[in-house]
Amino acid sequence: MRHTQESVVENEVPLVVLSGFEGAMIGYAERYGFADSVACYDRDGVIAILMNKSSMTHEQAEIYFEEKILTSHFGESTPVFVTIDPSVSH
Repeated sequence: MRHTQESVVENEVPLVVLSGFEGAMIGYAERYGFADSVACYDRDGVIAILMNKSSMTHEQAEIYFEEKILTSHFGESTPVFVTIDPSVSH
């Protein structure tokens, strides 16, 4: 599976998004000390997409995510990945 980055402008915020993982994008993250927001992804959603598109097992998708996606670096525009914890009240 090939992963590319693309810059998009959404609400005047330039973002680097991971092609093929739009379905796992949950919004934007703001960080203190950085001018721009970054794309924010649901970690489990990314893993589910890997499993569906590449016929990976959950374990294979986890390893791929940790070795190929999580370690990708795009400078200050590097996306963040969130683990959704249903036990945390909103």
